[in-house]
Amino acid sequence: MAERLRTWWRLYAWMGLTMVLVGVGVWAGLRYLAARQAAAVRAAPKVAVWVVTAPVAANTPILPTDVKAEVWPAALVPPGRYVGAVAGLYAAEALDPGEPLLAAQVYRPASRDLIASRLPPGDVAVDLAVGPTNAVDGVIAPGDRVSVLATVPAGTNGPARTVLFLRHVAVLAVNGSLNAVPTPGQGEQLILAVTPTVAEALVFAQSHAALTVVLERPGAHYGPVPAYGAGWPASP
Repeated sequence: MAERLRTWWRLYAWMGLTMVLVGVGVWAGLRYLAARQAAAVRAAPKVAVWVVTAPVAANTPILPTDVKAEVWPAALVPPGRYVGAVAGLYAAEALDPGEPLLAAQVYRPASRDLIASRLPPGDVAVDLAVGPTNAVDGVIAPGDRVSVLATVPAGTNGPARTVLFLRHVAVLAVNGSLNAVPTPGQGEQLILAVTPTVAEALVFAQSHAALTVVLERPGAHYGPVPAYGAGWPASP
């Protein structure tokens, strides 16, 4: 009986020692891997980034308290990070806390007129007043793309008809604001970004036809726009 107990004790002792050695080996391996990973992180290239710390609405100034400078591993930084001073910057889109600041998300106004500063090169801003029944119930907002239909009055050659006048026109501002909130049931004063030639045609159309603004689906690609004079009794 005593010999059997000694045998069991030796067996369990060796099993316990084996488990301890395995545990020590696993612990040492994990420590080694953690040390290697930490060393790799320390050795990885790093870059300075601006990180958003507070929500910033589109087309509003970015204050010094809205961002902070941090150093990130280069592999974690999205392409196109903003590099430079933040003084005088405006947000081109809504910014959320925690995200790195990208160059495409900001702009520096070239003048005190923010609407003029947001015009694409070669474009001009033109005003188009629309009522609630011919502008998708007043839900058009800055940044949308719209098409414009023109209902041409009846002439001597036939009844009134509606033709496609403009397509994929950028809405720069609504009611004089880059951050206008849609107001269903009310008319809107749209500021459109167009070329000078289109602006001339649009001014002419407002005097010779009833215009209806149609909201386009984001990212949609439509066919070409017919010539301005197609279906018109007169054109500029």
